[in-house]
Amino acid sequence: MFGTNLKDLIRTNKHSLTTIIAIIFGLSLGFVFRIYVWPDEHSIDKQKIRYLELPGLIFLRSFRLLLAPVLITSLTTSFFTDKADNNESNDLQQQRPGGKYDLQKVTAMSFIFFISFSIFTSILGIITVSLLKPGSSKIATESLLETLNYTNYDPIKLNQESFRKSHYQMDSVYNIILNIFPDNPLTPFFMKSYEQTEFIWPQNLSEINDQNYVPRNKIRTLHSFDPNMLGICVLSISLGFILSKLPSYKTETIRALLNELDVVVKYLLDIMIRIMPIGMFCWMFTESLKMKSLNKMVSQLFYFYLIAIFLFLFIWFIFYPAIHFVITRNNPYRIHRGVFPSLLVAAASCSSALALPVTMECMENHLKLPKIISKMVLPLGMTIHMNGSSMYYPMVAVFISQVKQVPQNFLTLSILCIFSLVMSMGFPGVPAGGTTLVSHLAFASVLGIDNPQEIIVLVLTFDWIFERLRTITNVMGDCFVAKCLEKLTAIKPSKISSSNNMAITDEDMALNNFEKQLG
Repeated sequence: MFGTNLKDLIRTNKHSLTTIIAIIFGLSLGFVFRIYVWPDEHSIDKQKIRYLELPGLIFLRSFRLLLAPVLITSLTTSFFTDKADNNESNDLQQQRPGGKYDLQKVTAMSFIFFISFSIFTSILGIITVSLLKPGSSKIATESLLETLNYTNYDPIKLNQESFRKSHYQMDSVYNIILNIFPDNPLTPFFMKSYEQTEFIWPQNLSEINDQNYVPRNKIRTLHSFDPNMLGICVLSISLGFILSKLPSYKTETIRALLNELDVVVKYLLDIMIRIMPIGMFCWMFTESLKMKSLNKMVSQLFYFYLIAIFLFLFIWFIFYPAIHFVITRNNPYRIHRGVFPSLLVAAASCSSALALPVTMECMENHLKLPKIISKMVLPLGMTIHMNGSSMYYPMVAVFISQVKQVPQNFLTLSILCIFSLVMSMGFPGVPAGGTTLVSHLAFASVLGIDNPQEIIVLVLTFDWIFERLRTITNVMGDCFVAKCLEKLTAIKPSKISSSNNMAITDEDMALNNFEKQLG
């Protein structure tokens, strides 16, 4: 029995396991080469490393190629609903007292809970990493100052550096807002524009010491050949929202095109996931050869992992239970016990969608959740409520910006929080696979981080653990929201357990139509 379960677990997670093995093997082989073949940094043959790095570089470039199509199809099609049976569903809802009111009320309150939870967890993750700074290195800063003081210390150069850093944040805020609204529907796919402030400095210190001296500057408009993720998100959301408001018969062709494009992109992504171990092995092998301060990076990653695990535990055992207790005044920890089988399925499959049937069975039978709430809230939460992802991905992005020494401020982090909410609602509740790397690249690009992949692949080494923690967080959040809505809407199981068989049939038909709309 145990052997069968183990085989099923390995078969279900074979891509994640092979990727982890490839990353570990690539790192280990690289360290062996670094110690025995190229012990001295200057003895490394850079031409050979270029060709050894080529398969991994091609793999990462292919993922970046799919980044924009994945965002467009995921965000746009998430607005589509099948409205063919709307009139029939509304008629059936009218046949029982309070039916339409219950559906509308539960749906609206579900959206409020899901969005509020996602915003809170995103802010929590960003603030925690920003305050604790697991990616910052005092040693690197001190060595930089030491280098400036030791080799031809020049006060003008030091002042130039301080002014440049202070105005970098002002420019970055302006550029982020500017790129949210692209002036061309095609440029966000391959280019983003930004403005950079350059200061014109005098040649002697006497002018700087003059109290009336005002630094002169000039602003240059530059272009970067990188996808404009915020612009793509705005275009995709706008298109999806407009298509959802127009009648289906007027937008049938473009809806079919986007849905079919979504299938093609997901198929290409599945192919990339299958060859991911080869790409990860080659990339990690060459990165371990080029790595200069392994001990510092390992300590920073370990510190970051501890912070992330602590926040997940905080959400599970403090945040969710506190909200539940304030609303219902009942013991919240019985929900953990009642949905424990569902959490096991979520951890094993890394998919809130695969865990949904077990979640509904546990909530209805173990915790006596009304059927109407179970059929509405839990599928809706599985679709748009990605609480774990909305917290974890911004944390990784801020961590990478600290390692790369890219300064951030309040506005850039606020935009990252909004982007996190949009992304968490755009990606479906399926096993992450290749979308994990795509998501990390997208979040890093929002903060203006260049070449984040060498740090992302290190973070991905233990992502198989955090993927399960994220899925458990999503499923557990859906369950707590459902129980809170049971109290707020005052819907009782007896309302759907009437002795009137025709009423039960009508309600089931209405709920089935509602499920079709969600699907």
